[in-house]
Amino acid sequence: MDFAIGFMESFVEQACTPGAVPEQIVVNAFDALSEKAPSLSEAMIRSPQDFWHLWCSWWPIVTSSPESSAQFRACIHAIWSLGDAMRELDPQTTQTLFVEAGLPQVVDVIKKSPGKRDALCDLIYAFVTCCESGASNRTVV
Repeated sequence: MDFAIGFMESFVEQACTPGAVPEQIVVNAFDALSEKAPSLSEAMIRSPQDFWHLWCSWWPIVTSSPESSAQFRACIHAIWSLGDAMRELDPQTTQTLFVEAGLPQVVDVIKKSPGKRDALCDLIYAFVTCCESGASNRTVV
């Protein structure tokens, strides 16, 4: 691991290299991050730069992993959990951060990898605020 670029970036870089890190370790790491989403969300709301940094750190897993892989699903779940927790704390800031930082990348991957479309649409729903009282995000989006 190259610790000069940061632990998470180095871990993700290795995870994106076939055979470098066992997939179960990657899955376990993202499962643990999913569980920490409520506490991570507070920091992300307070610091847009930290949100961007975290998004960019995790995103290579989404782009490089096959949609059928466990590490892709675990990473998507961790990002979804973060978005859902952030939206619970501050819906407007969460949506703004996502639209500015994440949505362009999500749309790009949807265009290039149709098999990832459903999972990525779920990410959008996690970060976007409902416009109507009682409506689900999926309905509104």
